Amino acid sequence: LQSGGNKPWLGPWMLKECISHLEREWKADEPYTLTARNALLAAAKGAHKRKSTEAKETGTDAHALIASLIQLRMRGGNEEYLVKFDSEAACAVAAWQAWDEAVKPEYLLSEQPVCSRLHWYAGTLDLLVRVNGRVGIVDIKTSKAIYPEHFVQLAAYERALEEWLIGPIQFRAVSRTPKDGTPYQWLEAPFLTEED
Repeated sequence: LQSGGNKPWLGPWMLKECISHLEREWKADEPYTLTARNALLAAAKGAHKRKSTEAKETGTDAHALIASLIQLRMRGGNEEYLVKFDSEAACAVAAWQAWDEAVKPEYLLSEQPVCSRLHWYAGTLDLLVRVNGRVGIVDIKTSKAIYPEHFVQLAAYERALEEWLIGPIQFRAVSRTPKDGTPYQWLEAPFLTEED
């Protein structure tokens, strides 16, 4: 349900990661053989891939921790037994906890596989919740921003739920729980008309 999309910041970010790697690793007063220099440059060229992989792994860890807390709560458990992590994942969990306290959702479904037989796609819905009497779907993201493709994903989940006669869905939202310690973001998606 997702694609890379057009992200104009991607090129400058890749260059920044390359330069950061060179600034950390290049020793100006040290002579380099051609092989050593080429290895250093190759590592710099791949720095953005390593950073991206690390971010994805941290995001996956954070998402799994949040999902575990929600599912534990849905079963009536107490999340106090969980180990406190000292990492970016812990920052994302803390942002989710702040969102949870502020929004006070009633969790109806969590990590629910959904599919559209009509359109031949499937995915895993993060949350079906009730907030202030309205039923909606929420996608939890640990990304640096909320992107338009996040709302395409939510619309696809909504269509799949409709096929299974779950609804009506009254809102679609992204809850961004950052890994950098900044506060959560909550953004509801506009509803599309049949013509859209």
